[in-house]
Amino acid sequence: MAEFLSIFTALTPFDYILCIFSTFAGIIVGAIPGLGATMAVAILTSFTAKMATLPSIAVLVGIYVGAVYGGSIAAILMKVPGTAAAIMTANDGYPLAQKGHAGQAIGISAYSSFIGGIIGSILLLLGCSAFSVIAVKFSFPEYFVLSIFGLCVIAATDENLLKGVISAAFGVLLAGTGTDYLTGTKRLLLGTTELMSGYDVIAVLIGIFGMCELMKQILRMKNLEPNKQELKHIFPTKEIRSRIHKTIAKSSLIGMFIGILPGAGAQISAFVAYETEKNSNPRSKEFGTGVWEGIAAPESANNATVGGTLVPALALGVPGDPTAAVIISALALHGVICGPMIFHDSAEAVNGIYVFMFIANIAMFIMAITMAKFFSKILEVDNRILVPLVLVVCVIGTFSSSNRSFCILIMVAMGVIGFLMEKVGLSPAAAILGVVLGQLCEKNLRSALVMSKGDWGVFFRLIPNIFWILTIIMVFQPRVKKFIKWRKMKKAAKAESGEQ
Repeated sequence: MAEFLSIFTALTPFDYILCIFSTFAGIIVGAIPGLGATMAVAILTSFTAKMATLPSIAVLVGIYVGAVYGGSIAAILMKVPGTAAAIMTANDGYPLAQKGHAGQAIGISAYSSFIGGIIGSILLLLGCSAFSVIAVKFSFPEYFVLSIFGLCVIAATDENLLKGVISAAFGVLLAGTGTDYLTGTKRLLLGTTELMSGYDVIAVLIGIFGMCELMKQILRMKNLEPNKQELKHIFPTKEIRSRIHKTIAKSSLIGMFIGILPGAGAQISAFVAYETEKNSNPRSKEFGTGVWEGIAAPESANNATVGGTLVPALALGVPGDPTAAVIISALALHGVICGPMIFHDSAEAVNGIYVFMFIANIAMFIMAITMAKFFSKILEVDNRILVPLVLVVCVIGTFSSSNRSFCILIMVAMGVIGFLMEKVGLSPAAAILGVVLGQLCEKNLRSALVMSKGDWGVFFRLIPNIFWILTIIMVFQPRVKKFIKWRKMKKAAKAESGEQ
């Protein structure tokens, strides 16, 4: 602890300013669909190459924390998630904004993100070396079962299980398109070489959510009036805070745990936290209509994941997500080599990361609350102006993610598919998770079988068995609960009719 406190004497006011400014830049970048934390950190790495170690860490941590939160802004205002981690935030954030409470939605998002980020930072500070022991236990079989868990959870939470499975299967089908990474076999190319590298995740995400929503807005001519916003309660009221505190605590722990699993990432933690809250909340049927907990759960989880992803990155040199991989490379430019010896060889750099995590989260919260009124005013713009602007943002975000114009066609096609999916009651969110987890699932399945020489028993050892049990519970618990409730109602109805 003395070493941690000593870092404050090594920091200058300029370091703090850099961290705060980078957090602001991260929020803006995160709010632009298609950009996100990974691209921002990658671009800034070249600018930090000639900086001293601590200032460069201030920039990288600030942009990372800011961008993860920033994705929720576009998700709430336009239903176009700025990052994959903000997909679930759109489920309840956007409906709340459409009711005239965009400021409240942004306030809940900022508050939840702040607490989640602080919890993640505390656990990173206190348990980095301990949590790395858990992370190192995960191999191909564990990641395969984890991805199956994520797919089953999102599919099973649909009211109609079959429709949930169909939606997730469609996403997995998209993920399987392109060149097989093991054999080089070309799959599902539909007669075009443009799909050899598969479907761009950002193009699919923006299409299914953003373009789909634009189509609905265009067809609803009566909704072309400006959406007036009530901006009195941006900071969550006592009533809201009392309802979401338990959600935030639970979801932050989920985010931290999933964050320490290399390759899992913030999008998975947001999905799991949202669905866990939806299954356990008495207002579960209201989720998707603007429920406060529906915003708090994914936002606290994905921001807690930031601290989690840095655990294996620092302790093992294994990145928790693509952004952490870029940060590892950036640290290496300054002679900071991630791994078990980092706590001895580069203690100052590690302590700097701890400090800047706290500063960035505090700065993010203040900026988010301060700018909420400005962001909310976007929805008061006439939709005849707003819809074309959102379309331009979607096109720019899609193109910037891959620099391929073909991805714009994918975005439009996915917009049409997403629109049709909603018409027939299929879940676009399940399809997106299928795309995100599909490749992870296939790669780890095949790698595990190669590792075990075809022995399927590797999928039923200790840690995988824990996830199999959790999967069964998450799939059947809501249905068993519903069946028991139905039986009780049936018995009560019989008893009542017997008395009469």
